[in-house]
Amino acid sequence: MDDLLKKVDIREMGHRLALVRRHLDLTQQEVALEIGTKQNIISKIERGEQLLSPIFLRLLLFYSRSVSMDYLFGSSFTLDGDSLEKKDYALQTVVKKRMEMLCDSIQNSLERESRAITDEIKDAARLL
Repeated sequence: MDDLLKKVDIREMGHRLALVRRHLDLTQQEVALEIGTKQNIISKIERGEQLLSPIFLRLLLFYSRSVSMDYLFGSSFTLDGDSLEKKDYALQTVVKKRMEMLCDSIQNSLERESRAITDEIKDAARLL
């Protein structure tokens, strides 16, 4: 265990988290949105400047959907096609969130247009 602690320092852990994020094809902003923080906090964590925080724990939880913690904290770390155990789940979570946001946006647009059409029909009826 002591050898492992010597190999995985604070900067190395941040680097590994950045590799996982990139492998998942996510931006820092997308990850920040997913776990409820700001992009600059994700950046600091990935640079090894801010690991011991509640946000760091949320970030680990988010990435645990895609890579085992044993592997993430292991003595050797490389990302290849087989490295991520549940990659689809994390991507599905992000896609689901984006679809929900798109649905809300479309719903709001439809409601605005419906009100505008209703107002125009009422205006036209008054002219008759």
